[in-house]
Amino acid sequence: MRVFVRFLGALLFISAFPPAAAGTIVQESGDLVDEIIDIKNAMPGRDSEGFDVPTVQELENWRAVAGAMLIHDFVSADSLVSAELPDYEMVEFLDTGFQNAVHYLLRERLPVSRGWGTYIVNPNHERSIMVQVPHPRYDLDTHIEGADLFRQTGSRFFLMAGTHRCANDSTSPCSGTSSVCGDGTYHVSDMAHYTDAPFQAVHEVFDAGLSHLYAMSLHGNGRSNCEDIFLSNGHGSGSSPLLFSIKNAVLSEAGLTVAVAGDGSSCPLIGSTNVQGRVTNGSPDPCSTPAAANNGYFIHVEQHRSVREDPVEYGKLISAVNQTIGAVTGIVDPLPVARAITLAPPWPNPGRAATVQLSVTVDQNVTLGVFDVTGRRRMVLFQGMLSAGTHPFHVERVSLPQGRYWISAYGTDARVSHPWMMIR
Repeated sequence: MRVFVRFLGALLFISAFPPAAAGTIVQESGDLVDEIIDIKNAMPGRDSEGFDVPTVQELENWRAVAGAMLIHDFVSADSLVSAELPDYEMVEFLDTGFQNAVHYLLRERLPVSRGWGTYIVNPNHERSIMVQVPHPRYDLDTHIEGADLFRQTGSRFFLMAGTHRCANDSTSPCSGTSSVCGDGTYHVSDMAHYTDAPFQAVHEVFDAGLSHLYAMSLHGNGRSNCEDIFLSNGHGSGSSPLLFSIKNAVLSEAGLTVAVAGDGSSCPLIGSTNVQGRVTNGSPDPCSTPAAANNGYFIHVEQHRSVREDPVEYGKLISAVNQTIGAVTGIVDPLPVARAITLAPPWPNPGRAATVQLSVTVDQNVTLGVFDVTGRRRMVLFQGMLSAGTHPFHVERVSLPQGRYWISAYGTDARVSHPWMMIR
């Protein structure tokens, strides 16, 4: 019988996978940008078949590792990596190129045989940002820009794909079309357009585990009808006020053209088929179903090469992010709009069942559900139009196993979550 690994909270995880002895995590030092460059240079290229499509079990292992990294249990994450993902290793990395910051880096051992990407956690983060580089070998220089954005903003996470987006010939089942690989389709090696991959699994775990996490996805283009920097929320309308604040902050330094989806730009690259954006924006099926709206937490960044290759130019974007997204010690959620949806913590917690109070200030479509810590929705409590006011909902354990869950509500302009420990 195959062992089915699922992370259901720190205590259950540790009991299922005894942590390695303290001090066994590899320690290294160096410039983080140089490290990212070396990793990118070792990646399989176009037509290499270098992305190894993971099994269901392997994806569950990835979700378990991401769950441990989310709560900074790096010893347990390292233990599970050693046992279940032997092609990877956890490294405690001292960034001598930037303030001697300590990061925990999950990377593939050489030579690359799986192509599943690189993942970094900053345990001393300043901003709740997840920097994403889904096309490091296609959108040139986004890996360097992404590493600089990660460390200069004090972001919490860094995710980078592990191969060229056209490495594999097999096409992705996810919706959307593209001329990039020459056949009008997305491929399974394209991490922005394929859901059964570690990149998506890690995104889902981090996204579900944190209520106020901004995912910044870096891309490149050479279109003449797109500005130097074009920002969207992965949706064609209703761009968040934050994007306009970033735009204005970049423009204040002069030298670049900047636009936001919906402000009159003719640039069509809004990222509506990006599966990470669909998850963050609440799509029930990110592979095939576009999000109905955006909640402001997915930031799709399209850039001309002149921006990506020049630290001075992309430094203007970094400066804008630092100005507009507040540090966790100050303003956690800087969107200058009143929240139209709030969720009270579940009670009792822990408990065999629980009650939550969901409040909305205006009538709107709402999804309220129970998610496990891997990011998978396990129960729908409500889905549909909810009238303004406060509404109680009851959570029964039904067939859910004992463990740690998130009760999350997705509305028109917000998503809120609270942890809940279900006990028998």
